[in-house]
Amino acid sequence: TEQQITVPMAAKKEETPKEQAIDIFKKYPKATEILEKAQEKGFFDEDFNIPKETRHEQLSIFAYEFCRKMKNAPFTDNGTNYALFERLFGLKGGTLSKAYREGKNVNFGGDPIKIKQGKYGGRYKRAQLIINFFKQLKV
Repeated sequence: TEQQITVPMAAKKEETPKEQAIDIFKKYPKATEILEKAQEKGFFDEDFNIPKETRHEQLSIFAYEFCRKMKNAPFTDNGTNYALFERLFGLKGGTLSKAYREGKNVNFGGDPIKIKQGKYGGRYKRAQLIINFFKQLKV
């Protein structure tokens, strides 16, 4: 009986951070609209699952650009913003801020001049897709 009680509670604890993050985003219509448009673009699905080809550095760029687009709390601070997205995508804490720092050091995967030959070409192109998405976003 004790195991039956603890197993459902453990499952609920795993879902709680994601649900909390979703609830925070839903409080802001602009945030909800951006996430819906990003889902339409295929950056992640309706359940905030990440496509295999998407790397953490692209998600960190998404979180960073999202923060710049939003002008109200809790999205004005990158640290808080990364933590919210880590919950939303089910990532370990600190993953996105680390990925952003590392990605920025290598220009998010490559020098624009060397894209065609470089091994980072796909990563750079995906990063540019996200940056361009936010540049063109009308919200």
